[in-house]
Amino acid sequence: MTDPESAPDFLELDRFKLDVQQSRREVNLGIDELLQNRSITPHMATSLLNDYGYAEDTVWSLLNSAQVLFASHESLVADAEQEVVLDEDDIIELSSDPS
Repeated sequence: MTDPESAPDFLELDRFKLDVQQSRREVNLGIDELLQNRSITPHMATSLLNDYGYAEDTVWSLLNSAQVLFASHESLVADAEQEVVLDEDDIIELSSDPS
């Protein structure tokens, strides 16, 4: 069986996804405040939002890739474990072997 300590935590990836969503809200509020205070121009705000969007897309791609890789790893580990598990014939053979 897989060691739970070394197994990827899919819930941790979900927490990162929630953090990304929360970050989006904070960025939008921050840019809105900067616009209201006339600290940045609408053009600057658009640029910041576009840049943030590109970064966010990259983060989502990385998170989705990690999920796929972790799932593949879990599947491969489970398959490997099944390959080495003794079946009934193996147990009978080993128990009857005098050595």
